[in-house]
Amino acid sequence: MGDLDLRNARAAVREGPAPPQPEILPLTPGRIRREALLTGISIFAISAAALVVTYQVARHSLLLQIRSNLGDLAGYAATTLDTRQDGGVIAPGPPASAGYRRATEPLLRLRRTVPDLYYAYTLVPSPAGFRFGVDSSAFIRNPGDDTPVAQPGELYADAPPASWRAFRSGRVAVSTSPYTDRWGTFISGFAPLRDGSGRTVGLVGVDLSLADLQGYLRPLRLTLLLALSASAALAAAAALSRWRSLRAQAAAIREIAQASRAKSSFLATMSHELRTPLNGVIGLTDILLGTPLTSSQQECVLTMKGSGEKLLLLLSDLLDVSRLESGALEVEFASCRLAPLLEEEVGRLRSQAEGKGILLELHLAHDLPETVVTDGPRLRQILRQLLGNAIKYTSQGTIAVSAAQRPSSRNAPAALEIAVHDTGPGLAPAVQERLFQPFAQADSSSTRTHEGTGLGLALSLGLAKALGGTITADSAAGQGCTFRLRLPLTTPVQPAADDPPSGAVEASAALDGSMAGSIAERHPLRILVAEDNVVNARVCQLMLQRLGYQASLARDGEEAVQAQASLDPDLILMDLRMPGLDGLEATRRIRMRHGAEGSQNRRPWIIAMTANTLASDHAAALDSGMDDFLAKPMLLDSLSSALCRAHTALQRGQ
Repeated sequence: MGDLDLRNARAAVREGPAPPQPEILPLTPGRIRREALLTGISIFAISAAALVVTYQVARHSLLLQIRSNLGDLAGYAATTLDTRQDGGVIAPGPPASAGYRRATEPLLRLRRTVPDLYYAYTLVPSPAGFRFGVDSSAFIRNPGDDTPVAQPGELYADAPPASWRAFRSGRVAVSTSPYTDRWGTFISGFAPLRDGSGRTVGLVGVDLSLADLQGYLRPLRLTLLLALSASAALAAAAALSRWRSLRAQAAAIREIAQASRAKSSFLATMSHELRTPLNGVIGLTDILLGTPLTSSQQECVLTMKGSGEKLLLLLSDLLDVSRLESGALEVEFASCRLAPLLEEEVGRLRSQAEGKGILLELHLAHDLPETVVTDGPRLRQILRQLLGNAIKYTSQGTIAVSAAQRPSSRNAPAALEIAVHDTGPGLAPAVQERLFQPFAQADSSSTRTHEGTGLGLALSLGLAKALGGTITADSAAGQGCTFRLRLPLTTPVQPAADDPPSGAVEASAALDGSMAGSIAERHPLRILVAEDNVVNARVCQLMLQRLGYQASLARDGEEAVQAQASLDPDLILMDLRMPGLDGLEATRRIRMRHGAEGSQNRRPWIIAMTANTLASDHAAALDSGMDDFLAKPMLLDSLSSALCRAHTALQRGQ
């Protein structure tokens, strides 16, 4: 990877975009109105549908009851009529005759008993169809009824289907729905009239007018209307309540967002302001360690450096916890060689463990994949936390780190499991319950023997979840503790491209020995440092001197642009934040000038040098035209590796 610039290196290892996250729409006034309206419409639609269904069921039941009553009345009337030849029902004579009156009397009694009946009459079959026998309307007229009374023997040309069903079946039949004839619109019941031998000789019919039928249904419809009105009022009240709730929620979200932005801004500012002096502290201690020192002086400088690095680690942990809380933590999945990563992290902390008399072991399963797709730096961060905790709380015995793959099952996909087991005092159940909470400690008393903020495990769990996995702890008081990190086991579709840079290995070896100035001889570069902070500018110059370089200095972006034009440096170490013209705009101007001149190579190679370490800062640096990124505090080996990468890339571009 050393011969690739930073953009190409990232493109080479990236396996694809991260899984898409669900989009959270902002609560805009328009969306609040739409959701409130939708709430009201939904409530009204559901309640209205339920009421309409209830109405239809009730209406159907009422119609069934009315039809049943009409059938009963027709059947009762059939039992009261005299069907003998001299009874008058079959051949009653004219309406003015005594026989017609006598034959009609049972129907008149029925009309007086049930005033809602509109007509009661008899029908006699003939070859041409049904003909009327007697009709109660000859003696009892309905209010407003001016239609002519049916005369005996008059043909009923538009008799309803129910009359024919009753005659043919010999059983009571009722209209299934209202029908219309020349006397009006009715629902009717018909019952057969039988002679002494049981033969059907005619029908008796009873009618209920449509107006009376509507009268029965009117209270039901009024109830439905009132219920729908109440539902509409309820829906409107619910919509208003939803609107107020969403407005309050939107206001709360705005306040939270403002607070989050203020918190993020504060943390970013504090990060920059703390990293800037730390750059001087750690950078100068690195430089001092490269000079002749007495053993006492070297011990003091090492203590200073260790304290500065602890402060830097605490600062990084606080920022990462804040990013996790706000959902702004970014991870970058890439191919990662697993065994070297584990061996390096265990090796990094082995001397610390051995200093306490603890044996630190690493066990790798034989079927462990060579490469996996994950965020390597974040995985290192988790391991460092787990191993650091194990070393901190173990006073004797062994710490064993094991890595193996867990095959997929019906309930879980394949996973990579890394376990850290220690022989420390273990954890009581009450401690385990709050183990992964921020700032929680096994012993939070003022007399505790172990230092720390309590952020490590909370941060590790958050990072594990960001990588798609989790962390669990198994422990019992006095029996040690085992932390298990489980991550999705994904292997790359192409070989890992995270080999150490070809120049970085050489730079690291040189810094470990006495060859610090061989780097400049092997990788000659004309360097310009653009840095407004006097201390940091001096630290950077001293670091470069230790590596064998002499650098020119620009105090702001304007000076950097002018110095680049006059000095034509191979490489610029460019601070991002500078008064007047910042490093981003200075880089853009330099790139525009070279683009106009038609230059195809990357001269000058520009490295961002900043205390702003967010992913957005990386992206902004690359977008402006920068080639690499160094975070403050800047370490000597990081600087030397960046210089080697730059020299290799510039040699290729010639």
